[in-house]
Amino acid sequence: MTGNWSLFGIKKKRLMEKYQKLKGLSFPELPENDDLYYLYAELVLIDGHIAGLVSSYLKGNKINLELLYVDGEFNKLVTELKEKKHEMNGLSVYLKYKEKIDELIRIIETLEYL
Repeated sequence: MTGNWSLFGIKKKRLMEKYQKLKGLSFPELPENDDLYYLYAELVLIDGHIAGLVSSYLKGNKINLELLYVDGEFNKLVTELKEKKHEMNGLSVYLKYKEKIDELIRIIETLEYL
């Protein structure tokens, strides 16, 4: 990380800001549609898992980067819903929230490779 300390500090501050912003967001509501329920449940798991990792990372703990990649089932469900031509309005709420989580993951990846 030689020579990248200032960039590291900027990125870590950005991670903290994005994390605080995510914590301040309202979690998407429970869907009325059964097809979306499993996607919702996966998002709940991902949100809690990544929040715990980010919190730990911000406290200075090292994390196993492989633990960041837990969205396989979520992505599979999204693909299935799109194939069913599911109404995108309901789906988009969950995808937008998931994108906020993905932003945190990308920042951690960047920090680890500085």
